[in-house]
Amino acid sequence: MKTLIFLILSFFATTAWSQWVKVSNGFNNADIFTIRVKGDNIFAGTYGGGVFKSTNNGLNWSQTSLDNYIIDAMLIKDSAIVCGSNGKGIFISSDNGNSWFPSNYGMTDLNVLCLSGFGGNIYSGTVSGKIFISSDNGASWCNLGTGLPNSAIMSVHAYSKEILFAGTFDYGVYRSTDSGQNWYLANTGMQEFSITALSSFSNIILAGTIGQNISDIYYSTNLGNSWLPGFRYYDMHITSSFAVKGNSIFAGNGDGLLRSADSAKSWMPSCTQCIDGYIRALDVSGNKIYAGTSKECLITADDGINWTHSKNGLTNIFVTCMDVCNKKIFAGTNNGLYRSSDNGNHWTIVDSIPANEITDIFVRGNLVFVSDLNARLFRSTNFGETWENVFYQTYIGNIWSFAMDGNNNLYIGAGDGVFKSSYNGNTLTKISDSWNLSFPHVRTVVVNGNSIYAGTESNGVFTSGNLGTTWQQINTGLTDTSITCLVMNGNTLFAGTANTGIFKSTDSGLHWNSSNCYYLPVAGVNMLYSYNNIIFAGLDNNGVIFSSDNGVNWAQNIEGMGNRAVQSFIVANNYAFAGTYGNSVMRQPYLDLIRNNSPVQNLIFDLYQNYPNPFNQTTAIRYNLSKTSNVNISIFDITGRKIEEFINKIHNAGSYLVNWNGENYPSGIYFYRMTIGNSSITKRFCLVK
Repeated sequence: MKTLIFLILSFFATTAWSQWVKVSNGFNNADIFTIRVKGDNIFAGTYGGGVFKSTNNGLNWSQTSLDNYIIDAMLIKDSAIVCGSNGKGIFISSDNGNSWFPSNYGMTDLNVLCLSGFGGNIYSGTVSGKIFISSDNGASWCNLGTGLPNSAIMSVHAYSKEILFAGTFDYGVYRSTDSGQNWYLANTGMQEFSITALSSFSNIILAGTIGQNISDIYYSTNLGNSWLPGFRYYDMHITSSFAVKGNSIFAGNGDGLLRSADSAKSWMPSCTQCIDGYIRALDVSGNKIYAGTSKECLITADDGINWTHSKNGLTNIFVTCMDVCNKKIFAGTNNGLYRSSDNGNHWTIVDSIPANEITDIFVRGNLVFVSDLNARLFRSTNFGETWENVFYQTYIGNIWSFAMDGNNNLYIGAGDGVFKSSYNGNTLTKISDSWNLSFPHVRTVVVNGNSIYAGTESNGVFTSGNLGTTWQQINTGLTDTSITCLVMNGNTLFAGTANTGIFKSTDSGLHWNSSNCYYLPVAGVNMLYSYNNIIFAGLDNNGVIFSSDNGVNWAQNIEGMGNRAVQSFIVANNYAFAGTYGNSVMRQPYLDLIRNNSPVQNLIFDLYQNYPNPFNQTTAIRYNLSKTSNVNISIFDITGRKIEEFINKIHNAGSYLVNWNGENYPSGIYFYRMTIGNSSITKRFCLVK
């Protein structure tokens, strides 16, 4: 495995770009979905941050190379670690998480929610309601049996090789007694039918649920023929994990850690005050219990009486917005407002703002405004040193954006339209009533002189030339009216869209034209930012691009940016800061970012996954070029040996579809590599005869 991964990595060309560096010391948050202990290593699968690893009993954590995925499930299988991800399928590591390899041959659903193992088999449950089995350590997978409903498999448990249990969403527990070939409903005695966790203790089967009114832990002493409630909670605290230690069973839910010493008949809480966040994941190693919560990892050696809090390095935070005030960097996240006074080397949370989901930050002089998803507005009048809650007004909807005119009037883009305040947020007046829209959902507001521009979630752009007295809709040329962001650069107005890239207007929004480069035509744009006549755009899956010629050409630098979904961006104190989706803040010197930048058009090609894959003898390979180039496509076997130079000739700009025939080669894993100049892209495909 190590040799194979080395060969794959060697296929990718390096560039001379400076690199982004993660600066997140002090960002203490990790939404842990699954946790597993292997020897001296603890592995935490997180939401959006991939897999984190600790080698010193949770004191410090580091992000593994699997760093930008939602990890829903994890399993230790012999010497390997198996991960199930949302949308990317199965990943396997055989070197303690240092490197990961996708292993999805035979998987027809890559949204993996749960994993279980017994003997030589691994079982995976998926969103589409399918269960797959692998008998070769994850190298290949087969769909199991019939009888399961068309509903997400939220949990799977292999009690033995023959007896398997599947927990579904809304349909309850299904059981197979013939190794998964046939499945039958097994819900007798249950009142709730969304099964979030399954496990076993001796001859007892455990099921955790969530319902409309109550959440139960059920247990069965007859292999699922009937079920009894062992614990009932009326505030819908989901029980999503079980662990067994000695004669005790532990369950993790929204009420903390529960313990049963009588074979699941009754449960007692174990020091709920010690736990901050909902326990999603549990594992046991030796005398210790490891709990993964929505905020951190917790470790107890005395069955939950005392806990060690482990956060340092668990930093997969969603940074939704950023701004700078008096050389301090403020970052709004899904875990509150953070501040750094040393260019991101260290961060501290702003405890005086009792908000989790920060939606926007706006700075003007000594004023700093912060909003959250609860329609609250916080204000500081002393450069962010102290804060006050200006208002809490749910009638305006979620606040998404701020702007200010030359007379210090504050404009707010919110779920119910555009609002204006002449008193720094103390009073609000709605100024968008003339739109005649029930739910305008204003995501972004820009003020330029006497003109206001408002971008909406589904109705395009509106403008007012008299600071909100009258409005008109300006969508001519916009092929995507889901507007995520607006920015002015000189006299040019740029609009980022949810699906089709960037548009620009040079006549105050009356007419729009595409400003797309090679990466943008089908890209979602999360943010736009103007600095020194350079436009920066944060893309949904392609990092940061920037243009120094008003959107004619674009350049890109994603070197070192493990998570390339960029939500926010600022330039401050000679640094560029990128706030990412699930990977905290990335930083690099601003001049290094823009120095010697080459237009994205120079990154002139894209190579797509072949279809079909796996294939029998013939498969189609598609690729795009943005300018005339000499194209080389070569085929490699699993050892990295080149077996065929498929294409080597000059192509004009355009899209190409070619067919490769593998009739002269045996079944197995192969790679196709497209090279232009010093750059290359490699894809993996599987030939089956």
